[in-house]
Amino acid sequence: MKTMKLFFGAVVMLAACAAIAAAEPVPVRIGWQTSWATQGQMAMVLKKTNILELNGLRGDFKGFTYGGPLNEGALAGELDVIFTADQPACMLLAKGAKWKIIGRLIYNRVGTIVPPASPINKMADLKGKTVGIPFGAAAQRETLKALKKAGLDPAKDLKIQNIGIYEQVAVIQKGDNNAWPGMDAFSTWDPPLAELALSGKARVLDQGLVTAVIVMSEDFMAKNPGAAEAFLKSYMTAYHYYAGHQQEANAWFKAEARMEAGPEVLDLAASVEPNLKAKTLKAVNISLSAKDIRNIQSAADFIHEQKQAASHLKDVSKLIDLAPLRRAEKALAAEPKDYPSRIKLLP
Repeated sequence: MKTMKLFFGAVVMLAACAAIAAAEPVPVRIGWQTSWATQGQMAMVLKKTNILELNGLRGDFKGFTYGGPLNEGALAGELDVIFTADQPACMLLAKGAKWKIIGRLIYNRVGTIVPPASPINKMADLKGKTVGIPFGAAAQRETLKALKKAGLDPAKDLKIQNIGIYEQVAVIQKGDNNAWPGMDAFSTWDPPLAELALSGKARVLDQGLVTAVIVMSEDFMAKNPGAAEAFLKSYMTAYHYYAGHQQEANAWFKAEARMEAGPEVLDLAASVEPNLKAKTLKAVNISLSAKDIRNIQSAADFIHEQKQAASHLKDVSKLIDLAPLRRAEKALAAEPKDYPSRIKLLP
């Protein structure tokens, strides 16, 4: 009996996905961040190929500079799904937005950097120094955590300034290998983290890993049954395509971001993403592990401690819905072998 129920459940799920594919494409407004690797490559694969169309969706891509404006677009009802880091996602959810985390977007590197010839060799050496940090970004959390681990009190032992990632690059360009004007260190993320290190313009003092997530509007899911799993199926398919076409996806991203970074920069930024080693569609994994969920919870706790949000998300697991992903995985496993061969570049 249990086997029969599972069989009929799978049939119903596949029928729903097939119905979406056969009907008029469902428009989905996708908010992504134009200068952030490697979610930028993923957005470009979805934008430049027919993967969404294969799954009954029509993408409307809306680019944002960073997580703050992206959240504003989500709160204004201008987006259906967003690509974001754990901390901005928690900021959005702490504001009472009716959105759900439905899968893992990417892993991305963040780090604390200093001039290459700086006498600062460990986080404890930053005592009494000035550090530029982009407030509200996940990099802020990781740098402050590393400072505390080194025995420093960020509020008392050093001077912290709110400096965005583009401002950081401008300051670094004005400096030299020994010092940067008015700054001893910066907290940043990829691709600038990789580019500055590989070009010899900065040295990585400390590095952390952030769990970025896919967040979808509950209203969108309610109005479009089956669209969440169709999108996640598309996203997993895009990962498989990206894994086999990394340089092509890098070129698309660089053109869209107007970035001059070499391939080695984007390859280093993507080196922490296990899905780029996936040889088959089945090997792609965008689920959230227990460790990932702990990382997201630490982001929620951090924004509460920093008084960046009025409410405290004490249990982020209640704001995570992986049921659409499980259905998407089953639908992807049921696709015929020629499914990847149907992927085409859009004109």
